[in-house]
Amino acid sequence: MHRCHFPDRHRFLFHHQKHHQAYVNGANAIMEKLDSARQANAEIDIKAALKELSFNIGGYFQSLTIIRACHQSRKKSSR
Repeated sequence: MHRCHFPDRHRFLFHHQKHHQAYVNGANAIMEKLDSARQANAEIDIKAALKELSFNIGGYFQSLTIIRACHQSRKKSSR
């Protein structure tokens, strides 16, 4: 299990939100790129686009898993 390594909640949330938002923005940008290419009937490197989309979606879920684990460890340690 991931151990929460931030000394306080403020730093943890700042760090998490920065990375989490970057993954969301990255996934949205690829989706917009794919939609624009479709609308323009333009060619696109689908393999590269899906690889980047996969990276961002994976990062999103990794980030979500870490924050949940840290919340759980903080709940247990505050008891």
